[in-house]
Amino acid sequence: TMMRKSVSDEYKRADIERYIIACDNDLRDTAVRLVESAAWRCATFPVDTRTCKIELSSGQFFQQGKDKEKNPVFYFRNLLPSIWRHDIDATVFALLHLLESFLRPKPRTKITVIILLCVENLSDDLDKRNTSNKKKEQYHVHSNLQLVHRLTRILSRHYPERLSKALF
Repeated sequence: TMMRKSVSDEYKRADIERYIIACDNDLRDTAVRLVESAAWRCATFPVDTRTCKIELSSGQFFQQGKDKEKNPVFYFRNLLPSIWRHDIDATVFALLHLLESFLRPKPRTKITVIILLCVENLSDDLDKRNTSNKKKEQYHVHSNLQLVHRLTRILSRHYPERLSKALF
């Protein structure tokens, strides 16, 4: 069933101001983008966390500390000690669930996102350096270029003026 929802119910004044700034004060572009984002939000949220339970518990995306401008810093890491199930949708939904839970009650907060990209060979290097008698953990890459592009598109399109910096 299709649900009708007013765009004005979805956005607060601070949200609309961010979209106007992102659209260079072009009200037509702002209106189009607000409607598109509202439709995307209705289709995306709330996230069914059962579909991304593994990704939510992986610690792949987390908030820790603040940058020099006092913006919260989020980290996205792609080298984890478990095997990636190559479910890009689940990874995206887990990230969006965590991000939305943090940002929704704070309409004026900007964030910094640091994407830590590692290559597969680093896993072997980490194993070689581990000289302790502990069981060696095998690290696996948990993303690909398609996933990173999708995340940056979503952040820039549907979270305008919320991203202070994105560092790779």
